[in-house]
Amino acid sequence: MSDELTDVYFDVVCPFAYLAMTQLAGRDGFRWRPVLLGGLLKEGGTTPNPWGSPGQGDALPLSPDKRAYIQLDAERHAALYGVPLRWHPDHPVRSLLPMRVLIALCEMDDHGVWLPAQHQGVALALYHAYWVDNLNLSDPEALTRVLNAAGAPGASLVAAANTDAIKATLTTATAAAAERGAFGVPTLWRDGRLAFGQDRVWDFLEQDRLWPAPASAPRPDAALDFWYDFSSPFAYMGGLRVQDAARRAGLTDDQVRWRPMLLGALFKAVGQANVPLETFSPAKQRYFQHELVRLAAAAGAPYRWPSRFPMRTTTALRVALLLEGEDRQRFSLRVFDAYWGEDQDISEESVLEGLLSELSLPTSLLEQAGSDESRKALITETSEAQSAGVFGAPTFVIPATGERFWGQDRLHLVCRALGT
Repeated sequence: MSDELTDVYFDVVCPFAYLAMTQLAGRDGFRWRPVLLGGLLKEGGTTPNPWGSPGQGDALPLSPDKRAYIQLDAERHAALYGVPLRWHPDHPVRSLLPMRVLIALCEMDDHGVWLPAQHQGVALALYHAYWVDNLNLSDPEALTRVLNAAGAPGASLVAAANTDAIKATLTTATAAAAERGAFGVPTLWRDGRLAFGQDRVWDFLEQDRLWPAPASAPRPDAALDFWYDFSSPFAYMGGLRVQDAARRAGLTDDQVRWRPMLLGALFKAVGQANVPLETFSPAKQRYFQHELVRLAAAAGAPYRWPSRFPMRTTTALRVALLLEGEDRQRFSLRVFDAYWGEDQDISEESVLEGLLSELSLPTSLLEQAGSDESRKALITETSEAQSAGVFGAPTFVIPATGERFWGQDRLHLVCRALGT
């Protein structure tokens, strides 16, 4: 790792920040910078408390299925790291008071406040109190007890947290994080490079901690379903990596089933926005645009944001369904490249005809794709995706167990699940 320090923005109310900080504890090269997650969300133009239920003021609630999945994702990574995690029954509980307490322990530098190493144990104690003991840290008495047990002067810190100076400092620290492009926690920042999420910690540590060792023998009884739609840039990134990930787990190429679905219809069925990217804050949109460039470069694949977005993909999906095995995979990857790498209009039959010809596949598939039978096949496939618990793309499902993994950045978990 370079000598440049990495700033880590965190809030005790976030389970993924909890996971990140447990992995950074005791490591040199990181400055812990407390912020208020609710304030970051406001700075970015996102309403706080996405965990809320519809009707709770102006909250932006997650769907029940997505909320349950995110909880499961945190629990999977906690198990991977060997740290305890018990979901708080009242999550999210306001973290304003404990974060002000941490501000009271901070020192100043040219970029704001940071928590010295000798006080990082206090932050970890607060995380444990919330994410293991499920205490209400907005209760001054409960917070005082936790601080005292951590060897900190609880009463005086809680008193300091209620001063105007500490309140203002937390607000300023949160605004400074937002100015750097942070829109959530944990966010890592080093020399102009921004990364979001507990899984990106390992990039900064230059370690391959998340991935299992390659399988020593093939898995003839294993299989993996890869659900996708050409309209998703993240599905494109997943398609670029899924075969390599499956091989690492001991699967052969034909044990990965490429399963097209109509994402817009699925979103409508599960009550999700038709274009999720448009619901992101401007800062989050900018970040993921940079992430897509990084991911494509790492895969050695072409990428540029298309001039036509969102894209109508029904015909391309129907053609893919008419193909099988390696032909479906080759066609799908070529369509992804054409749209996300070359800005071609894949809703046009002439474009699809050219791609089929290029791959030496029958162009008569286009006529078949317009049949009632092909229309029904795509509807059926999309319904099967919903039945499997799919709510976005890409999603990877292990048919033997029903386990599902959402997002191209969860292939490390897919590998581990296939190997058990």
